[in-house]
Amino acid sequence: MICSANEVGAMLKKAAVGLGFPVGLATDVAAAGVWLSTQGLDGVEAVLAGIGQGFVPDFGWDADGPVIHLCEAAIGRCGVSLFELLATGEVEVAVVEDADSPLLLIGLAGVVARATGVGFELSAGIGSPIAVTANAVRSPEELGGSLIGRSIRIVAADGAGGEAHADTAPIVGIEVAEPQWALVSELAARTNVPATDLSRRAGAGALLDDND
Repeated sequence: MICSANEVGAMLKKAAVGLGFPVGLATDVAAAGVWLSTQGLDGVEAVLAGIGQGFVPDFGWDADGPVIHLCEAAIGRCGVSLFELLATGEVEVAVVEDADSPLLLIGLAGVVARATGVGFELSAGIGSPIAVTANAVRSPEELGGSLIGRSIRIVAADGAGGEAHADTAPIVGIEVAEPQWALVSELAARTNVPATDLSRRAGAGALLDDND
């Protein structure tokens, strides 16, 4: 099925909120899903993998001078923070182990690159580093599962991000598998407020039946 970028973004955001994510983080994660989709990658699946554990209020990382090391990484929870620290120069290297959604990591790199103009390079010890800029990821067809189950080293790439952008280029549509969309819709529905007698009397629905 084909959905608009706005629809995909809105539903992914609601799905994340439905799993307990704060609105700000949910917005970033949804934007990463759309960004990935514009690169021909499965952004919806990446987001589902990254939010599937639900929101974990606290996450720990080990800091060793300019290096941050994060194990069993919940990318939906910590990914934006990692890239923001790298973009500002507060840390020089981030090492991520056992990421639940390596592809979402790439999407969040793109989102932060768009906001800051700073690009990033991700490497897993095999092949060339994956370069992410504001509007592109190098050779997306080569990504495959190259980051899955591996230690991922991330650095800021000075001058590689391009100019910061507030908006993405227009997108005609995003193809989403129906089972994925069904799951996104189910999670998004958790944000709906259950009807009460008071809300029904206020006009949210019929008190007795639809013919009242």
